[in-house]
Amino acid sequence: MNEITSLGNVMSVARPPHTYERIAPNLFNFYSKRTDLRQYVIGEISKTVRECPEEGVWQVSNAVVFDGKHVMLSDGRLAAETLQDTGQDHIASLGQRQEVMIDLRKLAANPYPIVILLKEGDANYGHMLVEMIPKLLSVKRLGIRAVNVVFSAPAEWAAELVVAIARTLEIEVNLLRPGPQPAFADELTILSPVARHNNRKSYTVVDMADHLLRSLAEPQPTERAEKLVVWRRPGEKRNPINSDELIHTLAGKGYRVVYPAEMSFRDQVAMFSKATHVVGLLGAGLTNTMFSPADTEVFMIDPGLYDFFFWDLCTIRKQNFSWYFSQPLQMFEPSRLTKSVELNTHDILSALSAVDFI
Repeated sequence: MNEITSLGNVMSVARPPHTYERIAPNLFNFYSKRTDLRQYVIGEISKTVRECPEEGVWQVSNAVVFDGKHVMLSDGRLAAETLQDTGQDHIASLGQRQEVMIDLRKLAANPYPIVILLKEGDANYGHMLVEMIPKLLSVKRLGIRAVNVVFSAPAEWAAELVVAIARTLEIEVNLLRPGPQPAFADELTILSPVARHNNRKSYTVVDMADHLLRSLAEPQPTERAEKLVVWRRPGEKRNPINSDELIHTLAGKGYRVVYPAEMSFRDQVAMFSKATHVVGLLGAGLTNTMFSPADTEVFMIDPGLYDFFFWDLCTIRKQNFSWYFSQPLQMFEPSRLTKSVELNTHDILSALSAVDFI
């Protein structure tokens, strides 16, 4: 097993430590045969104040970068701050890789800092938007105007998005694509985390959302009227087996059914900025509630995965969050990330009525 070490306090501070208060969610159909799971969820949502560490950058020398995001220091130890949400088996394999290394400075062919922006989860829209892209604000706040960002194959879907958002911050970004090989950097800048996926965000995430609203969204009308149902197409993972009745009922009550994965990023920002109510399945599309106002009401249908990510995101936005469990809570297993489940339409409609969505 590779030895892991913390980088300690950031070397240049872009944001001091801060806290935010969390609003308890409305829970519906909350059930598990396991007492420990129930206690775990209740314990987490009972933590009303979340502390956020200082944010900024570290500079390290003679480092090796794996997968565009994991960093091994010159002494052979792995930097803990670059391993968030990474499985233990994968961490154990990093030091065993002996491929020929790419020299990132030669790949860059410019004098700009070489930066680690990505983390585990870079193939996912929600992870990228909340946990990686907001780190660009640290670059902005420290007065850095041009950087080389080490990029990975799983993150390629977001390449144009990262460059475009950096441009709105007046930061020039050059993407370095070393491929699957480990990469060497004589000097490397590591951007500190701005979130811990499951249970901590940062006001830096809010600042990024507000910046994008100013940059991309149309001015909000005096009267907002968007009531959204965020859904998936048949055949997509975790798409409910029997959603037609629920969708039809909500559409009849003035809700607009939307499929964010089929929309441009700009259109998603604009649409969610006007939302008064959002009903949706647990999944990346609900991340767009970060662009919705504080008085937006959010209702999430969770197939028993008890992922705090969306509640925590809504609560730092000061939005009321209702959490409906369509299945009992169970210990995590990978198959649940893709499994389609059956919905109890009548029960969901009753829950929606209880919190004045219909």
